[in-house]
Amino acid sequence: MLFVLGLGLIALCWWRLEVGSDRERAVLLWVVAAAVPLAAITAVVVFVEADPARDVHPAILGVLVLALLAALLVGLFRPNLVDVRALLVSAVVAVVVVTAYIAGFVGLWALLTLLGAASLAPATFALIGVVCAAGVHPLRVLLRGVVDQLLFGNRPDPMRAATRVADSVSDDPALALDAVREALVLPYASLRSDGKTLATAGTPVTHTRRLPLRLGADGVGELVVGLRAGDLRLSAADEQVLRVVAPLLAQTVRLRASREAAIAGIEDERRRLRRDLHDGLGPTLTGVAYAADAARNLLFTDPAAADEQLASVRTSSEHAISEIRRLVDGLRPPALDELGLVAALRQHASHLPVPVTVSSGDLPHLGAAVELAAYRIGLEALTNVVRHAEATSAVLTLSASRDVLTIEVVDDGETTGAWVPGTGITAMHERAALVGGALVAGDGRVVATIPLTMGVPDF
Repeated sequence: MLFVLGLGLIALCWWRLEVGSDRERAVLLWVVAAAVPLAAITAVVVFVEADPARDVHPAILGVLVLALLAALLVGLFRPNLVDVRALLVSAVVAVVVVTAYIAGFVGLWALLTLLGAASLAPATFALIGVVCAAGVHPLRVLLRGVVDQLLFGNRPDPMRAATRVADSVSDDPALALDAVREALVLPYASLRSDGKTLATAGTPVTHTRRLPLRLGADGVGELVVGLRAGDLRLSAADEQVLRVVAPLLAQTVRLRASREAAIAGIEDERRRLRRDLHDGLGPTLTGVAYAADAARNLLFTDPAAADEQLASVRTSSEHAISEIRRLVDGLRPPALDELGLVAALRQHASHLPVPVTVSSGDLPHLGAAVELAAYRIGLEALTNVVRHAEATSAVLTLSASRDVLTIEVVDDGETTGAWVPGTGITAMHERAALVGGALVAGDGRVVATIPLTMGVPDF
């Protein structure tokens, strides 16, 4: 009857776990997690005691009731105190392993007794214990694998999962997270940078693992992954896969930041143009129109006044033309189109108070965005030399190798300490990042690297 009652309770718990609400399942899991080891301990005590005293069973029953009541209260009020499914899985595995050990020990003892060993020596019992203990670890690993397969399905092969993620990672953080989550069969994944969540995939869970994302020595964000139900930590294979794909995800975060910076830069430029057109060129052209109307009205009645109005129209038109040229030059310096990058830098350097040598090797054809970024960075670096370096000469070198354009500016000024990033260095960093490049400044040297195959993305 006890066996039938136990099977009935197991079936009832299983059914409520399948059809119950999340709250019901949480409470039930806590009760089951407490009941499994307590029931096992009770069974062991009854099994060991051939004729247990009457006061043993009430004590065991009292402990069982108190433990179940405590588990019920935790399940009701603090269900996320720990990962209860992990406790339940560990408890089931431990109970089965201990039961198998006892059964194996008693079975070997009974077999030896049947074979005629009326009284066994202590060394024989020790030998039986060693034989049974040898199977504890393999059985535990096997049971853990079976439970994992029942709960989560087959775990992914690390190399295949890493290859799959690497092939699927793109500049879209959401797609990259989907690839990670699906390849590793994880319930949740998110990318964070500067305290902000860039993208999420899956459903948030209670227990997570954080992995920092770095590009070289720079930290660009972190990857947050949710642990599978029943896990207290990521497996070594999962950690290996995440370490392999972490640089790709870090590059995704960097590309996202560069894209946002590019969008912000373009929007700032559009606002500046709108402001300049509205506040500068707009009133000038409006004045030209009014002056032209006034000259037309005075053309036959007062030619002299009409001539003055036309002179004013010409002056205003010249001012408008100058304003248009200023706006156009701000968008792209005409020297780049007229002279090219190297000659334009030399022309600018020739007007500086510090002698500057501009040298370059054979440069390939440069895209408009790359050429403009290199020109602006070179000008800003030379301006910093003149303003802050107290140098007597400087050298600007342009070189291209492995699809990367390098701009290097070196001066002979004395370096008294680490450079403090100011507006100029920050602007150079931003210009390099807009075209997917990087910049390093310090100790009288500025080096910018820009990919030749990348430019400002289309928006």
